[in-house]
Amino acid sequence: MSTTLDRSSPAAPARETEGRIILADVSWDQYEALLDLFTGRRLRITYDRGTLEIMSPSSLHEWYKEVLASLVRSLAGGLKVDYVAFGSTRFKNKLLAYGVEPDACFLVDSYRPGFKWREYDVAIDPPPDLVIEVDLTSDSKVRLKTYASLKVREVWRFDGADLTVLVLRDGAYVQADRSPSFPLAPLDRLTSFVRDFEDGSERVWMDEVRAWASSLVKGDR
Repeated sequence: MSTTLDRSSPAAPARETEGRIILADVSWDQYEALLDLFTGRRLRITYDRGTLEIMSPSSLHEWYKEVLASLVRSLAGGLKVDYVAFGSTRFKNKLLAYGVEPDACFLVDSYRPGFKWREYDVAIDPPPDLVIEVDLTSDSKVRLKTYASLKVREVWRFDGADLTVLVLRDGAYVQADRSPSFPLAPLDRLTSFVRDFEDGSERVWMDEVRAWASSLVKGDR
């Protein structure tokens, strides 16, 4: 098992360092042992066919994660789109040798009225339709193969300045100009909502997003 320590940081602002360790030639048993070892720690652990990444997110990373998750909730409320959220639930498959923990995830098209979501089983129930990844000092591109294996339809990637929508097509992700989950919402407006929200009440901001989304349904854009 070999180790690479990556503490490189792009220009995105960060109030604290986000450490990232990459381990190569890790077995599935070693991966599960590390999960047990780090239980309760604020770490993101990704495993893909022998390569394991451990990332410690900063407070700014977590703030953006919550803002983006709130954006999804507000959009869904304004557009009257049903969904269910599963946060940073770990999805793993020993047969396909992957394990991943998104910043946030949602079932949208796969939402089923009347389903007992408290009994949701990642091994047999539909995977998330939408995953959120915040990339301030790390690069979620390394996790896209894992999401493709999981058959996640859509990934939102935010790097501190730009929001990118990636859609799964023929086993790989391609950039799109609209979210399949919210096709009425222009991507540039979604980006500005996240980029421009720096202070003030999140409740007020969510109300603004919801009101704007409602206007899209009415055709008042």
